[in-house]
Amino acid sequence: MLTAERPDADGIIRIRLTGDPAHTDYAALFRTIETFVREPGAHSALVHALDLDVLPSESLAMETWEDASFIFPDHFPIAYLPPPGYGDERAALMKRITDRHALRVEIFTDEEAAVAWCRGFAG
Repeated sequence: MLTAERPDADGIIRIRLTGDPAHTDYAALFRTIETFVREPGAHSALVHALDLDVLPSESLAMETWEDASFIFPDHFPIAYLPPPGYGDERAALMKRITDRHALRVEIFTDEEAAVAWCRGFAG
């Protein structure tokens, strides 16, 4: 299941990835996120993927981050809590894709630290 919440009082769009979503699930999620990033007061996003049942394939992960580059404005701050099994190699791949598309993504292992980082972009 993939969900997104409107920006909260700190301007954080909270995105939660759980289970074993299909590519079509991500497409629907991106349509929702696209409206949220355009709302006044949206300053950052927190992607919580700790509850994914399966680490997405490398090709799905690449395609998902590529798709995200068309949804988020350039340099929009995104805190990412990756799923279990997300190693240095996968992080490096994501970094290459997000840098190429001017996405500002930071990887976190601690949710409180991720939220604090996001709050730093509040207006």
